[in-house]
Amino acid sequence: MLKRWIENIKFTASNDDTDVRRKNTRRKTDTAVAVINNCTFSVENWSRGGMLLVSRNNRLEPQQDINATLKFKIGDHVMEMEQQGTVVRTGFNSYAVQFKKLSDQTASGFQHIIDDAVAREFAESQIA
Repeated sequence: MLKRWIENIKFTASNDDTDVRRKNTRRKTDTAVAVINNCTFSVENWSRGGMLLVSRNNRLEPQQDINATLKFKIGDHVMEMEQQGTVVRTGFNSYAVQFKKLSDQTASGFQHIIDDAVAREFAESQIA
């Protein structure tokens, strides 16, 4: 019985069901905030599918639909994008938001942020 249990553990790399595994890679290195209803939330991490917000002073409710202005620091300027989403989980001062369908402008903006980060990391690796 123990052998069968061990084999079952080795079967998958994740305990998540196949249909709830993340489809997009989380990004933690980008400096970003989200403004929702004139309240600012720190973006702990984000992906093309959603974001994890943190705030001690502001509250969001589960299943709440939101309109967010995402602000990313790129080089010496701030890039702003509008995105809609739904709060899917709340924790102690944290809120998981699942994005609704990305507009072409938002999808292009996200790709620009990723490209900028990759170029910056490559340039830094060449200095050493």
